[in-house]
Amino acid sequence: MRNSLLFLFAFGLLLAQSSLSVLVPIHPFVPVLLLPIALYLGVTPDVAFLRGALIAFVLGVISDETTGAPLGYGTFLFVATFLLSRVAAFRLFLRGIPFQIGATTGIALLASAAMLAVCAILSDNSREPFPLEMLPGGWAGWVADVSFGSSVPRVGAVTNIASVLFGSAIATGLVSPLIYATVRRIETFTLRVRTRPEGQRTESGVVL
Repeated sequence: MRNSLLFLFAFGLLLAQSSLSVLVPIHPFVPVLLLPIALYLGVTPDVAFLRGALIAFVLGVISDETTGAPLGYGTFLFVATFLLSRVAAFRLFLRGIPFQIGATTGIALLASAAMLAVCAILSDNSREPFPLEMLPGGWAGWVADVSFGSSVPRVGAVTNIASVLFGSAIATGLVSPLIYATVRRIETFTLRVRTRPEGQRTESGVVL
């Protein structure tokens, strides 16, 4: 039951993000919404290693399928994040919202940089993985288009890549406390249901 609820929650996050991105140009502040779930599973000692690794793997597959990324990139990212957080045994990670935001932002930045490096290594060698100049995207591109029209200035690859990395990491860190709280509620709710004594009355007086 816990696993099903986690996967439903993951689908809901991706659906909400895709709907919001249609209405509001959030690029480059696009959070990796499933990354905090893998982090939570990694730093929580009550989560079995095999269960956490399998959930991280499935989350990666879901991310690849829904975002259009090449199959395997998201899987590598989430499984590696789970394994590293489990090995680090970062028990203080979930103590305090400011610490959650700061730590998640840093981890998301490292994970995005690693994913970018993997994309560059595995990309087709016949073309540049990152063009030297490109049009600004997202809300910055909209502002530039309104301001300059057809004469929109191009930005360098370094500037664009840095904005994507930092924007995504910051957005992931800001939304992470809500995701951690929801995942914690899912885990504790299913544990309470599983350990409730037989014949115990609920608040409504119904005998279970």
